[in-house]
Amino acid sequence: MKLSFYFIIHTLFLTFLVPVHSQDQECSRQACLRIPVEGRINTIDPGLTLDTTSIELTEQLFLGLTAFAYQNNTCTIVPELALRWETFKDGRGYRFYMRKDVFWTRNSTGERIRPVTAHDIVWALQRNISPKLKAPYASLLFILKNAKEIHSGQVKDISLLGVQAIDDHTIEMELTHPASYFPAIAGNWIFRPLPRESIESHSSHWTEPENIITNGPYMIKSWKKRKQIYLERNPHYYQFSQISIPSVIYRIVPQSFTGLDMYRKNKLDIIGGDYTRLSPSELSYIKSSPELIKEHEKGKRFSVYCMQFNVKRHPVDNSLVREAISRAINRKLLVNIITGGGEKPAYTFTPPVFLGMNDYSSEQGIRFSPKKAQALLKDAGYPDGKGFPELFLMHDISDTHTIIAQSVKTFLEHYLNIKITLIPKEWNDYITTISLSDKRKMPHMYRFGWICDYFDPNSFLHDAFYYSQNLSSWQDKTYDHLVKKAGETQNEQERLLLYQKAESILTKQQAVIVPLFYETANYLVKPWLKKWYPTPIGGQQIQEWSF
Repeated sequence: MKLSFYFIIHTLFLTFLVPVHSQDQECSRQACLRIPVEGRINTIDPGLTLDTTSIELTEQLFLGLTAFAYQNNTCTIVPELALRWETFKDGRGYRFYMRKDVFWTRNSTGERIRPVTAHDIVWALQRNISPKLKAPYASLLFILKNAKEIHSGQVKDISLLGVQAIDDHTIEMELTHPASYFPAIAGNWIFRPLPRESIESHSSHWTEPENIITNGPYMIKSWKKRKQIYLERNPHYYQFSQISIPSVIYRIVPQSFTGLDMYRKNKLDIIGGDYTRLSPSELSYIKSSPELIKEHEKGKRFSVYCMQFNVKRHPVDNSLVREAISRAINRKLLVNIITGGGEKPAYTFTPPVFLGMNDYSSEQGIRFSPKKAQALLKDAGYPDGKGFPELFLMHDISDTHTIIAQSVKTFLEHYLNIKITLIPKEWNDYITTISLSDKRKMPHMYRFGWICDYFDPNSFLHDAFYYSQNLSSWQDKTYDHLVKKAGETQNEQERLLLYQKAESILTKQQAVIVPLFYETANYLVKPWLKKWYPTPIGGQQIQEWSF
């Protein structure tokens, strides 16, 4: 039985072929960096940014108070819009002193409008916390005084939000509790200044090329919806003279086999990572190619690939069923045979290094155990899978997501004898479906992933969970208490122990999320692209690359 099962898994690995595809529009090398992105560009509004493509574009167009520098496998927080910062009120307050040489630029004309000020940040935060906007990252603002109450509607006066401009270039933020990691959060896109005049004049159309005003290293020159977006250097960027690459074109290429064909024909300069990820079949092909293997690069990604349950649907409203499903998935086999990109099996939602553990084989978290999985299913009332209803597992369409979903289906059918039906959806339909307020209309399981926004377990167990909670509808008072207490605890060892306990509830005791693997970013990079390096958090620092 094992031999036939492994044969099925290996067959899945070989299911994708690499057809030839053409690309009409050209963009000359040395003048334009050509990048593929996997999904439709849904927004470039920092207040509404959510998916990796939008994060990437926000990084090129808008500056944050702080930024990440990644060197020697270490992430550090560095100044960007802020020159420096200091704390007050015993760590519950932060004061940022801003640059005076950052300006808003009208993208359609290249005209310099005015300086970026602290008032732009105050207005942006008040706009983003408003319940009317429904910002997907609003929970990241809850660390600010009165933010949660304003967002829930309990407090109506928006001016009570814990942020104020001391002068044009000094801003203070008051927190609900001391947080040593706050400077990392302050660089997130939802904290970035916004051009009030453009948003008030054009409402939801303010990000159209003819209306948008930005302050980052690049600006928009054209945007063909569903096809591509074209950026050029911002002439008023404070480090304009240091930007080597004059323009960047992002092309929507959802199929990795199409992207690989374009790359081989020199129509793309880079592919992989968040730039249309390379599927297992492509990685196998690359490793066997004497030419492509020379251009293969790897980078860290502080992210986890997982499945999540909709606890409002029977039978996954039962924690025994959820744990049985999670324990029936052989993560080592998945990464060794199926994904093949150097990923690490995930037994916890939070990567071990964030929990103070460097060993990926630690006993923390949930383990592959088919016998225990079968016993749990029996205890739930389904011995040998008898009487178990059909489950629906949804994923967004891509080569990688498809083969992983097929593998999960095979594991569950083999070890638990339960029927799984896969529901592939285009990105927009996928997002719409998982966001439905009526969870009875959502599938039982769906693909979910998270890449951290700052180097702290709070990014996973607080930010990611409370975002995904809106999708899963799962709640647990003990979990909430542990995460809240960890966020307020100053002693690092105590914090990590609290987070470890919360992690155990999430993925083991309640098994709400099924972690599969920690991702590794696999790239192909043309030899003429110099000073390139992958950033594991947020968008890429293209302004530092060159040809």
